[in-house]
Amino acid sequence: MANVNKFYKFPPERKYLLQRLIPSLYRSLKEGDNIMKIKIFTVISTLLKNTRLEYPLPEINDFIIEIQKILETTNEVKNFETTKSLDLLPLVTTELTQDKQLIQSALKALASLSANNKDAKNYIINKEIHKRILILASNEEARVRVAACCFIAALIKDDIFAMNMLDNKDTLELMTKLIHDKYLDVEIEAMSALCNMSIDAKRGISESETCLTRIIALMSSKYTELKYRSIFLLKNLFFRFTLSNTKEQKEKLLSMVKVEEFMKLFDDEDIKIQEQAICTMRNIVIGDERLAFEQLTNIGLVNVLQRVKVKIESTIPKISIQALYLLSSLAFKYEEYKIQIVDSSVLSLCVSMLDSMNNKIIKAVLSFVSTILKRDKEVFPSAIQKLKQLGIENKLKKLTKNPYTIIKEKAITVLSNLN
Repeated sequence: MANVNKFYKFPPERKYLLQRLIPSLYRSLKEGDNIMKIKIFTVISTLLKNTRLEYPLPEINDFIIEIQKILETTNEVKNFETTKSLDLLPLVTTELTQDKQLIQSALKALASLSANNKDAKNYIINKEIHKRILILASNEEARVRVAACCFIAALIKDDIFAMNMLDNKDTLELMTKLIHDKYLDVEIEAMSALCNMSIDAKRGISESETCLTRIIALMSSKYTELKYRSIFLLKNLFFRFTLSNTKEQKEKLLSMVKVEEFMKLFDDEDIKIQEQAICTMRNIVIGDERLAFEQLTNIGLVNVLQRVKVKIESTIPKISIQALYLLSSLAFKYEEYKIQIVDSSVLSLCVSMLDSMNNKIIKAVLSFVSTILKRDKEVFPSAIQKLKQLGIENKLKKLTKNPYTIIKEKAITVLSNLN
């Protein structure tokens, strides 16, 4: 088993190993002691990490049945389906007949199988194994709660059908309870589950004031992983509200967490938090919300543009790209911003970035310029004049020979709009 680690970074080899190993691992799982089982589950979790398996795995259902048997070695607790309120469900004290580390490793293996193999996930759902794991998420042992949350997050990731198999209200109440847990790892994994739930506006997160209040509070957490997940979740909510045109819900959320709070995070020491904060701002701006514009006005138009400009000038490409798309959104939604951009140094900065060696940056700049050139009686003529003075035509002509079709087509479109 020690040799398994050398295959960790090579998905093709891992897939081959899994196909060959599952039958023998299954036999060892049935016959081995707890220490052997823990090792087997660790191997499965390691091999499956970031390795999507679209083909059937031999004997995988039998393997899951063995995991199910382990999970059912706890004394029976109140059936999850008949629990009226999770507020009344204490951290369940269970006398495990197996080592708690075994329960933890079994849950992690099941989470990996669920996340990376469709057949395994379907089997887990059909056998309603997930209902038992929801009970384990309230176990007295923190490691078990962490592993149960990992499983729930993996089960529902990008899968509306799997979400529908969980009782939405009870699952939300449980995760809300766990993001108040005294153990950091429990909070982190419960937030991961909520992040995956947030891709669907029907999950009810926005309707739970207790849940939202805690999520917003975690934006100020000293722990990066909690802060990141809270911003990621709010970004998803703002996007879903815009997509479903639920203006009231979006404005309600904006009344709880202000635009300024996201803009403060533009300067966070963690790059991924900066990126998520900028993306969230973009999702807030897209749409027709009066409250968003009012909050931006209170910060000050020039101040907002200056802070976005600083991010465009970032030496980190993904920050520059997201800031460029935010600038495009501001210009698209608000005429005042478009006028200010044309009259500011931001325009020359963006034009100069067409010389970048990064095609993603070029694409973002071309999208921005296309937005600026949207025909508008007040802005359009001065925008053309300024852009031509900045020498954009020669840069665009050069880009019409770019090997990437999307860059070439955008450059041709912008050129035609200039004339």
